[in-house]
Amino acid sequence: MRKNRIILGLMALLLWAVPSLHLLAAPRAQTVDEEVVVVIDAGHGGENLGAKDYGRLEKELTLVTAQAMYDALIQYDGVKVYMTRTADTDLSLEQRAQFAKDVQADFLFSVHYNASDSHRQFGSEVLV
Repeated sequence: MRKNRIILGLMALLLWAVPSLHLLAAPRAQTVDEEVVVVIDAGHGGENLGAKDYGRLEKELTLVTAQAMYDALIQYDGVKVYMTRTADTDLSLEQRAQFAKDVQADFLFSVHYNASDSHRQFGSEVLV
């Protein structure tokens, strides 16, 4: 039960924080005269369940988070946002990367909720 509250709290924090990120951003180093293209990749999907905890699947949580990010980012002028998947579908890593390349993405955000058998590992993981 406590984990469910923590997960819901983190998701609520993300929903609150994403629209406010511009308040925390550093000033632009250069002017952007064209659209910024962002691809949001909801990790896992289809047969690839990801982590499972208390009946929730990582593939479901990543899709909810990706949709929230999409909904927040499309509100900004000069930002074109795509999602690699909007349903419970299988995509290989190669397909996800190719999609970002095809739309000439400036940024690719791959959303994951990692898990540990021992539950002694905490923190964030960022891949560039």
